[in-house]
Amino acid sequence: MKHFLLFSICLASAFTVEAAKVKLLSPDTAHTYAVEFLVDHSFTWNAQTQQFGADLRFDGRSATGWQEEESFRFVFSEVKFDATNRIFYVLTGDNERVPVAELRKGFLGQVIVPAPGTTVLIANEHGKVRLVLTADSNVKERRGFVPCWIERSDVWGLQNLFHDAVP
Repeated sequence: MKHFLLFSICLASAFTVEAAKVKLLSPDTAHTYAVEFLVDHSFTWNAQTQQFGADLRFDGRSATGWQEEESFRFVFSEVKFDATNRIFYVLTGDNERVPVAELRKGFLGQVIVPAPGTTVLIANEHGKVRLVLTADSNVKERRGFVPCWIERSDVWGLQNLFHDAVP
């Protein structure tokens, strides 16, 4: 009986599937010249062009002291939409779907919310803004307060964040 139990555990561990993870670097780069503060962010879907994107809105003061507002859109062409399941996903090299976001009914219509394993890093390096979208298919629910949108400025050494990201 002990041998059967040991054999069963070994067999089960041999077939354990590792969760798929994706890391996408936005091909778009925004340039801002103002001392900016992120005031709004959202995911978008253009049904005509089949493009998934992230919209950012910054508010701040320029070097001349004028109040400025700037909006940017970043497109992630690797993200596809499954209309039946209302899921936005990325295919891995093994053709595994990794959920990135979900289309849900909101108070004023439909809204795209990040999937539980999704994080969007907003990297601002001397006014050059890029996004890194990461998703993990193993995360099934968010526990506690886990931010989906994280803003970092150039003081954090951003080059390490872009390593291994798909451009």
